[in-house]
Amino acid sequence: VNDSLIKKENQLIIDSHRAGHVLMHEIARGTPVSLVALGFHQWLADTSTALVAEACRVTGVGTVLLGGGCFQNRLLLGMFTKRLEKLGLNVYTGEEAPVNDGGIALGQAYALAAGNIQERP
Repeated sequence: VNDSLIKKENQLIIDSHRAGHVLMHEIARGTPVSLVALGFHQWLADTSTALVAEACRVTGVGTVLLGGGCFQNRLLLGMFTKRLEKLGLNVYTGEEAPVNDGGIALGQAYALAAGNIQERP
């Protein structure tokens, strides 16, 4: 169980307070910034994995699609993908379309062309 996840009113919430304190403590004691940044990425990948794993457990979903601007960060994408795959989840990421706003726009255009959404007047 990840100690950064809090269950509140049937919702999982990421609590970053403890991680923030640990990171600030490491900076104050002179830990190289590169190691502090690596620790943050590891915390984020671990916590996000726990969150997604719980969502998949509750819903029975076994496939995860990762998209959004944060996944332009190859380190985070690699860490997160490996953790999810280790849990037996199928993970897909953007390869031919960008994972940020450009990919979202492409998806919207595709949905419109396929007739899945209606244009507003």
